[in-house]
This record gives sequence, C-alpha cells and structure tokens, in this order.
Amino acid sequence: MRLTRKWPEGAAVAALRDIDAVSHKKHRSACRRINHRFLNKTQQQKEDDSMLDLAKEFSLLGFLEETEEDTVTYVMDFPDNVYVTVTDDNGRTPVRAKQNLVLACYDSEGRYRWGSEFKTFMELQKICQAHPAGSPELLQALKDASKTLKDGESFLSTPGKIS
Repeated sequence: MRLTRKWPEGAAVAALRDIDAVSHKKHRSACRRINHRFLNKTQQQKEDDSMLDLAKEFSLLGFLEETEEDTVTYVMDFPDNVYVTVTDDNGRTPVRAKQNLVLACYDSEGRYRWGSEFKTFMELQKICQAHPAGSPELLQALKDASKTLKDGESFLSTPGKIS
C-alpha cells in the first residue's frame, strides 16, 4: 500500500514557488556566466582590433611595413640615405599601443647610427605628427627623443662602464 501525503492547497503552491525561485537563481547564475564569457570575448576582440589599428596608425605617420619571416618592421626613409626602424623591446612587431617602442637609425649600408626609445605609441605619434614624414626635422626630433645609444657610441665606450 502506498502512502501519499495530502498537501494543503496553500503548501503545494508555496512548494512550487520555492522550486521556481531555485530555478530562477540557477538561470540568473547561468546568464551571468554567459555574459562574463561574452564580455571577455568582446574585450579580446577589442585588443585584436587594436593590433590591426596600430598597423594603420603607423602607415598614417608615414611608416612602411617590411616583412621578414614572421616579423613586421615599420620603416621610414629619410634624406642622406638613412632610415629608421620601429620594433618592440624584443625586436618584434609592436602589437599594443601601450608598450615600449625602440627606434633604430641605420645608414644606407645597414650600419647602426643611433637609437631612441618611446614608452608608448602615443609618444612616438606626438613627435611624428609635429613634423613632416621623412623630413630632417623629424629625424632630429626622433633622435633627441630619448637618451640611448647615439652617433656610433658603443655599448662599452669605457671599459667596465655601460654608456
């Protein structure tokens, strides 16, 4: 014989409400997880888009892209057969606007002349927008932007001292 409990009418409705409330909480929790994943993907897409925009921004400043193996180097030619390259700290393609950029100037035979560093792309952009692309004025401004190796200085100009 099967025992059944007869619920008063009000208790059954309350029990259904409790079940519905638990389901609602689970649903809201699942929605939050989905929204969080979506926001992370959206943020990643924005970061990916910023990488594409950086290439466009370099071209707007007058830099050309040179590709060697898997590395894209941004290059600008100047009078007197010199050119400037832009890479990140590791000699790779800059991918974020807020990363250190390294400029290196070379002569037509590929010999290093001087270098400068910029903390962000925006610092480089500010200087480049103040002077015409490829002009001697821009070359001098880039050279004076930071104190790094200049005019053929070597890493060890004095034994035991780093310049």
